[in-house]
Amino acid sequence: MLNITKILSLGIVIVLAHLLGRRSKVPLPFILIGLGMLFSGFPLYLNLTFNPDLFTFLIIAPLMYIEAKGASRYWIGR
Repeated sequence: MLNITKILSLGIVIVLAHLLGRRSKVPLPFILIGLGMLFSGFPLYLNLTFNPDLFTFLIIAPLMYIEAKGASRYWIGR
């Protein structure tokens, strides 16, 4: 149950950051970094660990796929 609470609260923070990013002139990544630093001090997240392999599989691999899909074959062959 605690993991569900953590995931839901992080999702709510992401949605709030997106809404703040639309209304302010501050770029969204800066807002997300600031809120992440703020939330890292909460007792709920003090012992939160994240597997680097999971990050690579879920975040880096799709980003690389999207970037490769949009790359021009002409520029790759040069």
